Amino acid sequence: MKFYNWLLLCVVVFLQACSLEMSTGPDFSQEVDVRSSEILDTILEKKLDEVEPYLVPDFTKLEGFEETFTQIMDALPDKQNTRIKKFYTKNRVNDDKADPFPIYLTTYELTYGEKWMLVGIFVRELDGNVLLQYLTVNELDFQPSTQNEFNFSQKGFKHFAFLGLMSIVVIFILFTLYKLIRDKEIERKWLWFIFVMLGFWGLTMNWTTGELSNDFIHVSNSGVRINIIELNLLGAGFSRSGLLQPWIMEAGFPIGAIAYWFKRRARVG
Repeated sequence: MKFYNWLLLCVVVFLQACSLEMSTGPDFSQEVDVRSSEILDTILEKKLDEVEPYLVPDFTKLEGFEETFTQIMDALPDKQNTRIKKFYTKNRVNDDKADPFPIYLTTYELTYGEKWMLVGIFVRELDGNVLLQYLTVNELDFQPSTQNEFNFSQKGFKHFAFLGLMSIVVIFILFTLYKLIRDKEIERKWLWFIFVMLGFWGLTMNWTTGELSNDFIHVSNSGVRINIIELNLLGAGFSRSGLLQPWIMEAGFPIGAIAYWFKRRARVG
């Protein structure tokens, strides 16, 4: 296999390993999207009689439905003074994957003045209609769409130094892989290839706060936790555990690449 083919394989695997939150999936129909927006608009108009046709039948049969739903609408801002932004969508949020009537989630970010809300609209397709199954409302003291986004605003030397470290590790591993592929004398080249392309343990950075930690040992109030193994393809990675969570940048220790250069030097020497 030529070097460029190996390089392309490494890049593809690396990108697959990075955890990126995607929003709309292939099964999220246009009908569900439009209907969810209509439901939210109607709720923000705070007219219960106009909301009821959008609800699943069991919703209106709940004890105290009118009083509870009216309280929810009263807690929401007026539509005229609110900026609405679609924040997140997800297919089949119900646990039963075989359910013929899956539930779809659309989360909206509401901005009104200096306050923000996340409103989750959970809809279900019943008898050809897309109806509201339930909703969630969370008031926040920060704008969720920008709180933990990846940007360079107000970032200091430490952030850029860490990105530099990640880049150095990746470049070093790629260069080592190039030398390894062209090495005619190395035995078990495919095992060495796997070993070299991995970074072990290393450092992590919370991109929002700039907090640094290591992947090997974690000390907290609950005790000490040791990771027996922690791997990063090409020695670096980035991930987030949810849309409201910060990006975590990772720079692994290129043990395999360093070991290869020691072996190469010993063989040449």
